Amino acid sequence: MFGLRLLPRTLEAALRDSASADVAVRRGALGDLVRSARAEDGERARQALLAALDDADADVRARAAVGLADADVRSAVSALLLRLEDEPEVRVRQMLLLALGELAEERDTAAVAAVRAALTAEQASERFQALLALHQLGPGDVDAAVIHAATDTDVEVQRLAFRIAEARFSKRSLPEALRARALAALDGSNPALQVGAALLLAEFGDSAGDAIVLRLIAERLAFVGQEEIQAAIEIAGRRRLEAALPALRRRARSWFGRDGLAYEARIALARLGDAGARQQLLQGLSAFSFDARTLAVAAAGRAGLQEARSRIEAFVGKPELADENAVIEALRALDAEGPETSP
Repeated sequence: MFGLRLLPRTLEAALRDSASADVAVRRGALGDLVRSARAEDGERARQALLAALDDADADVRARAAVGLADADVRSAVSALLLRLEDEPEVRVRQMLLLALGELAEERDTAAVAAVRAALTAEQASERFQALLALHQLGPGDVDAAVIHAATDTDVEVQRLAFRIAEARFSKRSLPEALRARALAALDGSNPALQVGAALLLAEFGDSAGDAIVLRLIAERLAFVGQEEIQAAIEIAGRRRLEAALPALRRRARSWFGRDGLAYEARIALARLGDAGARQQLLQGLSAFSFDARTLAVAAAGRAGLQEARSRIEAFVGKPELADENAVIEALRALDAEGPETSP
């Protein structure tokens, strides 16, 4: 009636409810079991989550798999593999693959083999999760799997392949097969896939998708998430896309959280040499609050703001002024950028 939240179950109550005849009660107990399983003395909760992998209800099985991953139960890998062998529900298999990607390691050959086999599953949702899990496990054939997935019949699998490629090849050149696939996607008819292709190409300095990158910054597109817009903003700053300046300035002027990427826009503007943005970041280093100074330190590092170096160096050994890790990372970023990034 008053919208009060229920108190968490005790471990004993969660264990009791996990064996209830009422499926809704069993589902409800899983969250409390996960919370208890994270504790050092949570073995009984961990065993209850393992038992829930064989529940008659598919939703309970799926939640148990995710719960084991959330609780970082590394010993669950064998049980997850056994469940995967017999699991009839695609949705549950997805969550089992997700858990294997989180909990298994590259040396777990059985887990790697099971995930690799799922790359050719009939259901696209299962192939999607298998590709992500294989990327997390990191065996030697991931690159080939990513290249192959870029030609999948499902758009979401292709988009995931593009996203993973950004990470996997960030310190290498983009394989020609992936570049060709991305260029083909740019000329295709699926807007979401065009976005993924444009961001992939732009990350590797290819201007073929720059028009889409600029559009992501300037317009509100229903099929695009904040993560993709942020990536476009970062690319515009890093690659000095001056055509993005008007849209970045509109975003940077946003107040009271109306644009959740205003901070990112200011960093990109500073990279592009916008005097106002650079001055604003410098002023932030003298902000009254600890959090504001820390944000300004991080932003100055990401923006390559060399004129901020001496002021950031003054924070070294003074953790009361700004977060020590942020200071170290900012100075490393400025070292990596070099003096040529100053306007």
